[in-house]
Amino acid sequence: MTKAKDAFNELLSQISLSDREEAIAILYFFFESKLNLTREAIMQNPDIEIAKIEITDVIHRINRHEPIQYITNQAWFRNHFFELNSSVLIPRPETEMIVDYIIQQKLNEGSRVLDVGTGSGCISISIKLEAPQAMVIALDVSNIALEVAIRNANRLNADVEFIQDDFLNSEVSLEPLDYIVSNPPYIMEKERSIMHENVLVYEPALALFVSDNEPLIFYSALATQGKKWLKPFGKIVAEINPLLVKQTVELFELHGYDSVSYFPDLEGKPRMIVASLEKC
Repeated sequence: MTKAKDAFNELLSQISLSDREEAIAILYFFFESKLNLTREAIMQNPDIEIAKIEITDVIHRINRHEPIQYITNQAWFRNHFFELNSSVLIPRPETEMIVDYIIQQKLNEGSRVLDVGTGSGCISISIKLEAPQAMVIALDVSNIALEVAIRNANRLNADVEFIQDDFLNSEVSLEPLDYIVSNPPYIMEKERSIMHENVLVYEPALALFVSDNEPLIFYSALATQGKKWLKPFGKIVAEINPLLVKQTVELFELHGYDSVSYFPDLEGKPRMIVASLEKC
């Protein structure tokens, strides 16, 4: 046995990342994910005894800049740990904006929500957990991603319906929806040069990048399918590329959406769009 603070400091000394605060945050995440010891618990009781842990391989992977979420196969999103692997994106805090918006709409038993490109299921499952009365459907092109999402839904007791489908060429027939939500691929290939290496190396490119020639391809599909699937006054709520906010708004307006608004994230960047359709 060893004291938590001693184990923490010993492991911290082995991490070679230049950003010490990042290294500390990574270790706290590891301790909570694998040892069920939160940062607060360690700080309040640093002398708590834990079994001596051997994580040489973990330290090696951290020093190669592999995201700790892929090392532990867990990510934190809206007060829950979600299983994930390299086939799905790591959930970001800004994506919680989508869930916040939907929950604020006061869903009822007749409400129907579709999550396009569900990945780990963090959006669809969170909506279902926080609005259990609503019908929530989640769609993804990747069977591997859907397997992850289904395991997350089962573990968190979220009754979400999952569908495998290529949204860009969808032939799925759905009952009318109140909301379509999505965090689709939206990073242009030319943005690779300004992105962190750990994202480029480890996260799935299929879920991140779009062609520079068709950067709004998924939003065009959302707009088109929304006109087929949404109820009158239904809404599309989607995360967007801040560099393309003007073009994204114009796209939905050209498709006949009556009210198109965008909202900033905590850094003040345009991050989420809401497009409503009075008539379908």
